[in-house]
Amino acid sequence: MGACGMLSIVGTPIGNLSDASPRVIETFKMADVVLCEDTRVTSKLLVSFGIHVPLERADEHVLASKVPSILERISSGQHIAFVSDAGMPGLSDPGQRLVDAARSSGLPVEVIPGPSAAICALVASGIPMSRFFFEGFLPRKAAAQRKRLLELSGIPGALVIYESPKRVASTLQNVAEAFPDRQAALVRELTKVHEEVLRDKTLRLAKTVSERAATPGGIR
Repeated sequence: MGACGMLSIVGTPIGNLSDASPRVIETFKMADVVLCEDTRVTSKLLVSFGIHVPLERADEHVLASKVPSILERISSGQHIAFVSDAGMPGLSDPGQRLVDAARSSGLPVEVIPGPSAAICALVASGIPMSRFFFEGFLPRKAAAQRKRLLELSGIPGALVIYESPKRVASTLQNVAEAFPDRQAALVRELTKVHEEVLRDKTLRLAKTVSERAATPGGIR
């Protein structure tokens, strides 16, 4: 690869390991190191493909301090792969910061495409998506969340929001208050055995999810 290495942004499966493309697997094999959010998660992924490459933690808490040394290593010829825990890096993770720094330094960056939970959820929902806005995670505090939802109410098109199973019921209640007549879908366990899409008007969907969350097993 000459004097300069490469930064590979690698999309990984969001549930079904069969979704890893041959190019993804080949990139892992060629990399000198894989930067990841959680080494335990990525280690399981690589081991499943019989790949043994050094892993380094590079989540939102530590990546900023590591960027200068990462760029230096790429400049010296290392091939560095960056992954999130699942899906396409750069959305709701620190990958964008690393790509920006590499581009600004004139270093080569390649994208190895993989599944995106946001796009898969949009397609699975059946909701019109000629226009959509990716919000990612809303603020956790209720007041800040309601304020942000009101700000989003003027955006035309579908909204994509990420939320954890523990908070999805309460977040949907706030979504229903902000968008009482909107069609909505809760998409969970994408590409897995128990993949599920719950679709209804926001008020009814919030009620359904709240009732399920209160039962044994709830929403996981």
